[in-house]
Amino acid sequence: MPHAAPVENSQKLWRALLVSPADTSRISIQLQLANNYLYLPGDTALTLLDNAVALSTSLGHAPGLVKALQIRGTFYETTSLDYSRALSYYRQALTLALQASSNPDVHDLYGNILNLHFYRGEFINAMRIASDGLSLAENTGDVAKRAHYHNIIGFIHLRQKNATGSETHYRLYLDLARLLDDSLVIADALNGVGEALILNKSYMAALSFLEDSRKIYFNLYERDKLNKQDRLPYVLFKIGYCHGMHGNVAEAISYCNQALRFTKTTSSNSYDLAQYYLYSGHLYTKQRQFNSASRLLRTGLGIATKIGHKENIRDAYQYMHELFSLKNEYDSAYCYYTLYDGLKDSIINENTAREIQQLEANYLLAKKDTEIGFLNEQKKLHEEKIKKQQLIQNLSILFASLVVLTTFLLVNRIRLKRKNRLQQELNNRQSEVFSLTAAIQDKERKRIAQDLHDGMGTLLSAARLKLSSLTNTLPEVNDTLVL
Repeated sequence: MPHAAPVENSQKLWRALLVSPADTSRISIQLQLANNYLYLPGDTALTLLDNAVALSTSLGHAPGLVKALQIRGTFYETTSLDYSRALSYYRQALTLALQASSNPDVHDLYGNILNLHFYRGEFINAMRIASDGLSLAENTGDVAKRAHYHNIIGFIHLRQKNATGSETHYRLYLDLARLLDDSLVIADALNGVGEALILNKSYMAALSFLEDSRKIYFNLYERDKLNKQDRLPYVLFKIGYCHGMHGNVAEAISYCNQALRFTKTTSSNSYDLAQYYLYSGHLYTKQRQFNSASRLLRTGLGIATKIGHKENIRDAYQYMHELFSLKNEYDSAYCYYTLYDGLKDSIINENTAREIQQLEANYLLAKKDTEIGFLNEQKKLHEEKIKKQQLIQNLSILFASLVVLTTFLLVNRIRLKRKNRLQQELNNRQSEVFSLTAAIQDKERKRIAQDLHDGMGTLLSAARLKLSSLTNTLPEVNDTLVL
């Protein structure tokens, strides 16, 4: 259970709440305070959540409403272990988050809901949630979330004893982890593949993956960079489990004891912790150390019963049956076997396995449909792109043709103007020459006329003079003739 912040540390928030306006900042303060008081006695947390819900509803603030419902679900899950009520609030919050397309909140709520399904051994419901989460992650291109959900689906197949399905998804998880280049995620994926190989009874191959995982965890732990310290006892336990299944009980007990020692200084999930105690008790039963076995098994059964983890309870009944059988206490052995037999049928049966396979088939079919739709969409976009390119090309050709035509017409116009200008100049020059020629001719005629006039005058003057001289001589002739 998470540790709540001391109430004293909330005084600043209380003071801020008193002066905050009735807006989203007040909702944020109420939610922070509710988280601080979540695990403390009294109804303070629930009252704050009620106020946050009321204000979020009046403001139409979906994120505040989603978070308030989620925290209320956490309250019922962790304080009263009322899983049905917790699921109800988680689902209400999920519906709102999906409507608001708030993917981070959706993935967060998927995680809350998955944990409850695992507690209750409801693997069909868990498979539905994990498949939805994987589809969302693929649609949004979220590689980290894709890796996460392959891990979850691998775990579901593991718990359903489907080694092939489990290994397939864990190896996909490992591929994506390497793509992310995240040491912690790689270590988790190596551990998952190892678990699937254990289920397939390939114990030596499993140990190789588990040891690689353990080295990464310890390297991160020694550098104080392991923010999930519960992974250390988990991988140690799995190595021990692998040795136990391989028949090396003493080595298995050594690793399981290391795992239990780490749980004293690091927090572990209750269902993992129950598993450590139960399998360790089983190993001590094999060693016929019945007192140690009984103590460990009862501790594990107590934890599993408290959290209502059906798988751990089932394993506890089986291990208790083995213990009492070896102790020749057959009444108790029969009682625990009856409990085990009744519970295992509700967790693993043919119908459950078939439905889980159908869910995965539906997911794969939906994924295929999505891929086909995507390809069709890509084809459509490609065709539209080609049409657009063709249109652009045609427009470019048309534009180029218009430019050429316009240029041609412009050049012709310029040439015509130049020709006309030259013709006009020629005409002007011809007019000038004609005018000049006419003027010269006219001048020449005038000169010739003047010359003729002047010549004739001179000639006539000479003639006159000549006649005058002749006239003076004529009477003497005439007088002579008359006599």
